[in-house]
Amino acid sequence: MEELLRKYPQKTIYLIVAARLNIALGDQQRGLDRLRKATEQDPNLGEAWSALSTALLETGDVAGATSAMERAVHSAEVSFGVWVNFGN
Repeated sequence: MEELLRKYPQKTIYLIVAARLNIALGDQQRGLDRLRKATEQDPNLGEAWSALSTALLETGDVAGATSAMERAVHSAEVSFGVWVNFGN
């Protein structure tokens, strides 16, 4: 995973996968850092916000988790709107 991140630093999905692995292996801080970077890198990617929300909730940061989930929902609404209007 680290090699993929070095080779393709612009691939937000790799950051999310690496962050989830970090968290699963007990390195929550590194996982959170990567999820925050993913949301900065692609602020409209709902999956990044959702993953950050889940990770923050697991650390007890309810306010942060709620804020991240609101961004995830907003991103989903924007993405849905783009697809619904695609080609119109």
